[in-house]
Amino acid sequence: MSGTSLIDKFFELSILKSSIYEGAKEMKSWWRNRVFVLMVNIAMLLAIRLPNVLRRPLLWILGMNQVRVLFTVYPGEEADAQLYVYRRLHRIINRIFPVYIIGISLLGRAKDRGLTLAFGQEPDGYSVEDLQKRLAFIRKISKVFHDAPVALAGRTPSIMMRRRIRVEFPFILGANATLSTVLLCLAELLPQNKETVRIAVIGGGGAIGGRVARALRPRYSVVSYDINPGFAERGGDTRDPNRLRNCKYVVVLTPRGRDIIDILPYLAEGVVILDDTHPEIPAEIAELIRREKGGEVWGAALWKTGMEFIPPLAGFPEHSVPGCYIEAIIEYYMRRLGLQSTVGSPFEFVYMWVKNLEFRPALYRMGTVKKKKGQS
Repeated sequence: MSGTSLIDKFFELSILKSSIYEGAKEMKSWWRNRVFVLMVNIAMLLAIRLPNVLRRPLLWILGMNQVRVLFTVYPGEEADAQLYVYRRLHRIINRIFPVYIIGISLLGRAKDRGLTLAFGQEPDGYSVEDLQKRLAFIRKISKVFHDAPVALAGRTPSIMMRRRIRVEFPFILGANATLSTVLLCLAELLPQNKETVRIAVIGGGGAIGGRVARALRPRYSVVSYDINPGFAERGGDTRDPNRLRNCKYVVVLTPRGRDIIDILPYLAEGVVILDDTHPEIPAEIAELIRREKGGEVWGAALWKTGMEFIPPLAGFPEHSVPGCYIEAIIEYYMRRLGLQSTVGSPFEFVYMWVKNLEFRPALYRMGTVKKKKGQS
């Protein structure tokens, strides 16, 4: 790892090798892991409060002066919290910090870094006041890193909009890069003869699901399905799951991967599913689809040589990146070059930069991290 900083090495040694990621139960690493996570988060609290003349040496010592982008994630379910911070430490940190640092990411350049932050629970579980408090804290962290763009994972943007909290800079909506991810990954799965392809978009009533359905319609036969009331009035196709029986390809964009459990009986034999949910389709449901439908379930992401999360994102292949994060990375490059911001830009603009930065499809079987074509 070229250009390794102190924070890189600490995260690599203290967390990447830890019990949650490799199943080890080494007592010698138990205190080191927890003390380091607390140390970094306390350092961030200090950095927010210190004047710039004192803040810069602190960030330099930790290697955090190289942070360019922030990525805010959350444990999709209570059982997933230990994948972000150890269960006991998670409960302690969640009482002290509005959000907390859980790792870093390498952005493909020698010095550029991203910082991964976590909510203590799914954002939907917070009151409006509590959510705004946490978002305000994230804004302060962004200011520490010279207005670093902030990517919002999963349903966070839609939860903010539903609660009438504006998604404005430094927060990046990420919809265009997410759409790019789905379309690029889907193109890898579809056969060359596309004339007879029928695609279902599950969650077609959502902000991303609706855009995916509209983008696919000019070239394919598309069924946009959603169980939410009022979906048909918003231009959706159907709330009737029977219309899914003839769809060989299915894109899942529901709030949670396990939301598809009720439509499993209606899926076609040999169905091919592309999942871009958070939390993702659970391994047991993916296995059920393989066993009872003879189907395949693939996760969607993009990958780029030199990009890496430390510790790795749970379930994602090496060097792969969720679409929502990519748009924040593009925003950083745009601001650095003095070019047009991604905020408010059309899909085609972001899609062009996804291609120009050489992000490629990273399909992986759900429940595994097997690589598919295009990866090295």
